[in-house]
Amino acid sequence: APIVVSQLWYKVGSSYEPFGQTGISHMLEHMMFKGTKKRPNTLIISEELDRVGGVFNAFTSNEYTGYWAKVNSSHLDLALDVVADMLQNSLFDAKEIKKEKGVICEEIKMYEDKPSDHVQLLFEELLYGDQPAGRPVIGFKETVNSFKREDFLDYFNSQYRANNMVVCLAGDLEKVTSYELRVTDYFNKLEKGEI
Repeated sequence: APIVVSQLWYKVGSSYEPFGQTGISHMLEHMMFKGTKKRPNTLIISEELDRVGGVFNAFTSNEYTGYWAKVNSSHLDLALDVVADMLQNSLFDAKEIKKEKGVICEEIKMYEDKPSDHVQLLFEELLYGDQPAGRPVIGFKETVNSFKREDFLDYFNSQYRANNMVVCLAGDLEKVTSYELRVTDYFNKLEKGEI
């Protein structure tokens, strides 16, 4: 099939969060979809890939956060441009942060109301105790509600660096020339970080 999947994985997850910031990795992932200078809102970001039949999403776990896009191989540049824009130029708008706090608090309630999910959270808490591995990836209502714009900027600047990222392209790459250079070009604004 003439499909390409681009995945970007960061070594950023709940296991790396300082105490008092439980859930910041997950909420930061959400904020990446809320607008950039070039694409100022969620609708414009999603329309770009929807228009060409592409799909994209993200996820956060204990150990990493991933962003992915799947498109026809002829639209690889568009997929890389959209994801790179989100990951390098997100606005972290204060109004959007306030709205997203409500969304995530509702998501927390949903997990608490679903016995199978709630038991999993309790199991990890009992197994690991009060350390990052024992805290929920999604966070606590108290920590989520405490986040300020500066918290996201500080966390982003400390974690979202080139040396903390892996880029993976898979699929129909035979017709796509110099994709290694394209990846480098699209993600050239990322701080390198120390290795």
